[in-house]
Amino acid sequence: MNQKPSPSPPDRHRMQHPSLFVPFASGLNPLLPQATRQMWYWIDETRLAPGEAGRRQIRRTRPDLFAGRVYPDADLELLVLACHWLAVNFRLDDQLDEGPGGRQAEVCRAAIDELSAVLGGQLLDCDTQTPLSCAYADVWRRTATGRPEGWCRAFAQDLCSFLESYYVETVHRTTGHRPGIEEYLAHRRATVGMGWLMDLAELTLPDYLPDEVRGGAAMQELRNAAAEHVGLVNDVFSLQREVALGYYHNAVVVVHETLACDLQEALQQVSKMVADTARRFVAAESALPAALTAQGVDRPTRRLAYDYAKKFRPMMRGNHDWHFEVERHRTDDLPTDGTAPDYAHDLLESSDYQPLSQGTRRAEAEEEAS
Repeated sequence: MNQKPSPSPPDRHRMQHPSLFVPFASGLNPLLPQATRQMWYWIDETRLAPGEAGRRQIRRTRPDLFAGRVYPDADLELLVLACHWLAVNFRLDDQLDEGPGGRQAEVCRAAIDELSAVLGGQLLDCDTQTPLSCAYADVWRRTATGRPEGWCRAFAQDLCSFLESYYVETVHRTTGHRPGIEEYLAHRRATVGMGWLMDLAELTLPDYLPDEVRGGAAMQELRNAAAEHVGLVNDVFSLQREVALGYYHNAVVVVHETLACDLQEALQQVSKMVADTARRFVAAESALPAALTAQGVDRPTRRLAYDYAKKFRPMMRGNHDWHFEVERHRTDDLPTDGTAPDYAHDLLESSDYQPLSQGTRRAEAEEEAS
């Protein structure tokens, strides 16, 4: 199949970055410093950053800050759990978006199948498995313990959809397939990972939602709008880096190719799409009471669902604010010879690692948190 040429990297000094419509209040969890220390201890314990390159990438990414932004009212236990899920999935993203694993279908397929098997309950021998799989096993065990089967099933399904999206993109790259706008938006709802992040937000409620409410059409419309908003905002901020890497699963690039316009015009179009999804979210939020009443949901459960829907607002705003605060999407760390960064192939290519001593882990965690 003939592949379209990738657009030239945009000049950040010449392109005008559009303002993005995010009509929600900003927040930050006051427990973030404690959660940061526990996150780094766990990263060292699971060897998610076996070298300095991986540690530097985590510092540039700040998964802990993302958690603090999108879960401003979470207790420490949930905030730490969110930090751990974000840390391991950002490290997976490093391997499959920027590393050779995302250009080799068999490598990507094996990695995704191994992680999906963990979510299905497969026991692992962490002396022979990758740090990614062992980290998944640990955080999934803590996530699922004591929680209802329906919620665990929904979380696992959403996380498996997120994982599968990496393989879809790998197949696109190896076959030359370039998605159109509608195909891309449906795909983006999975790739951005908001499904499982929104499932975690449910844990801040006093009770769990019934499966039929969580998975009902009215709630799914809210979740879809929030996920698209988060994905499109990320695409705007990551454009320069992704074009430099030849990564074309970005809404700006898709619009650029589909509408045959320049990147600046495509950027403006995506900014309008961001505003449209925010308005769609607000409309779906307003329609939720009538929809749940028509569904026959009782009053206490409706109140629980309204409170759950409100959790998506700080998630959308927190995602926006986090992008301004971190270095993850800059290009200053990219090798000039076109090769993958060192951190992008430090977890899938080798599984023989030795756990650090407990004292060393504590010392390094304290150093990173400070």
